[in-house]
Amino acid sequence: MDDGRTRCEKAILNAVLERSPAAVFLSDPDGRVETVNRRWCELTGAPPEAALGDRWMTLVHPGDRAEVVGAWWTAVQYDAVFDRRFRIQRPDGTETAVRGTAERVVDELGRTVGWTGSVQLDADVDPSWTTARTRSDNGRFEQAFDRSPIGMALTTLEGQYVRVNQAMCDLLGRSHSDLLDTSVLDTTHPEDLNRTVDAAVELLDGTTPSFSLEKRFVSVDGLPVWTRATTTLLRGEDGEPRHFLTQVEDIEERRQLMQQLHQAAIHDPLTGLANRAGLEEYIDTLVPGTDIGVIALDLDRFKYVNDSAGHAAGDEVLRVVADRIVSAVRMVDHTARTGGDEFMVVCPDLTSDHDLAAMAGRLVAAICEPIEVGDGQVRVGASVGVAKGPSTDVPELRIRADEASYRAKRDGGAIVAMATGH
Repeated sequence: MDDGRTRCEKAILNAVLERSPAAVFLSDPDGRVETVNRRWCELTGAPPEAALGDRWMTLVHPGDRAEVVGAWWTAVQYDAVFDRRFRIQRPDGTETAVRGTAERVVDELGRTVGWTGSVQLDADVDPSWTTARTRSDNGRFEQAFDRSPIGMALTTLEGQYVRVNQAMCDLLGRSHSDLLDTSVLDTTHPEDLNRTVDAAVELLDGTTPSFSLEKRFVSVDGLPVWTRATTTLLRGEDGEPRHFLTQVEDIEERRQLMQQLHQAAIHDPLTGLANRAGLEEYIDTLVPGTDIGVIALDLDRFKYVNDSAGHAAGDEVLRVVADRIVSAVRMVDHTARTGGDEFMVVCPDLTSDHDLAAMAGRLVAAICEPIEVGDGQVRVGASVGVAKGPSTDVPELRIRADEASYRAKRDGGAIVAMATGH
């Protein structure tokens, strides 16, 4: 039913688009064009694929491109209305004056789900407009550039800064004169330099009309500054490349928030240890083929403590046990809480039976020590299973270590059992 309704809605949308007298485009929330109608192709003299993504920018007249592209990305970034008069330069070299407008499309929660816009012949333009437009390009560009709330940089094709706005200076903690004495290469973090250069080469080759990277600049203090840098190639009236125009958005706070959310997603909030997702992420970092040891721990008598002393006491026991496990293993070992009263330790490069058994024995002894809870003490134990093998077999090793810990529990608990087989 829903699929049929969706197909019907798409058919209606396509019919409306094709019958529209205006050149209509639809884009995703990030401003990348996804759909254009037949009228758009007629107006621009270009096929639909020439509009997709960022490619439509190549159809904007070189003299207007900096302002139009800057206004478009600013509108997308700040959910503002886009409304600009500019010139289109068709593939055959002819030009026409148009007015382009766009506004965001929101869902029932007010979230931006895309953009819808149109491009129409500007009937209000008199013949002198194009000439006046050309004369005013520099002034309008400079105002938009200097007043932009995000960093703006105009550079040579070699990356030398030739113009920066105050927001760019504030972002890097540098003065105008300081930045103009340097280049993008000087102010880009070394680890992001190759990506930046490769993207610029593709831009010059005509592979893409613009590029956007999450990259680090380097502040005057030498600290990395995370940004989203969107760069467009500016051409002269002769069509030859002249400069790069880059908009630089500070995303440091957003990245920190994403990092905090990621850390919360891979850690157990009670003990601070990795959770199952965190353990999986760590396992993915292991060098393939290296040998590892896996130790599985299943607490003994924990349910009794939880039921008799209360959940608060049980939580305290789990926190203490987690601390004792971390203290008993090596710094390079990775500890995770994998269940209510279950833990696992992955030990890289520790595969001798003697060393693994010794570590497992230390864990049992540490966990069996009395735990202060409230005004009294409680005791728990640990049934421990140990397995070893290549890092490529971690899922199998975890199963074998778990099975060994269950065997240890059946044999009375508070002991170590080595996995059998393989």
